[in-house]
Amino acid sequence: MGKKYELVNESGSELFRIRALRRFVGARGVIDLGELGGYVQGEHNLSHEGTCWISQGIAGENAKVMEDAFIDGPGVRAMGDAIIKGLAVVRGAVYIQGFAVVRGKAFVGGSAIISGSAIIEGSSRVIHSAIVTGSAIVRDDTIIEGNSRIRGTSIIEGNCRVNGHRLINSGRWRTAPPYALVNGYEIRAVSPTMINIGCQTHTEKWWRNGKNTRKLLSTERHIPFFEMGEIIRAFDYVASELRMRRR
Repeated sequence: MGKKYELVNESGSELFRIRALRRFVGARGVIDLGELGGYVQGEHNLSHEGTCWISQGIAGENAKVMEDAFIDGPGVRAMGDAIIKGLAVVRGAVYIQGFAVVRGKAFVGGSAIISGSAIIEGSSRVIHSAIVTGSAIVRDDTIIEGNSRIRGTSIIEGNCRVNGHRLINSGRWRTAPPYALVNGYEIRAVSPTMINIGCQTHTEKWWRNGKNTRKLLSTERHIPFFEMGEIIRAFDYVASELRMRRR
């Protein structure tokens, strides 16, 4: 069917605005002949095949929007060698970079960041201020939201919902890792064997060493002695939940 859009240089910059050369039905509905869309650096950024379209936002560098994917957000940036394809939808002020891939029926919105070699697929949703990076995979019907950070070699699948300030570095999770918040202090499992408190991440065995824990919590974290009991009880909960999930 030939080209479905042309490039319009509106400001003399290296970015070109796209303008539809024919009427077609995209993920958001009808794209009319002559309709102006978002911005690209070249035709390599947006395929002429399928119904993919950039309504608002930018695809630059070597990023590719393909198949029937849809971008609609004035703050959306797809850069690097990122790929957005399938029936994926990206909205808001999302930043996708590196070698990240968003595909399937995935939705990415809010001010989420997808980077590294991360893959977002299936019918998963990454929203709010969530970050997915490294070689992490988010798939199936999962939801990553809030200020969650998924990184490393983590795999989030099934109907898992990860929210709040959770940090996941590795492991395969079908339910959210155990987490506790006590008087502003977060205790969270970040992998199948590691537990994070503050900026310190160690095994349960390390934390169980009273010398290690009390020195760290009372000296480095400046936690009053009367709060120790609550934090230790919260830690016991996180540790026991983590042991159960390893079985």
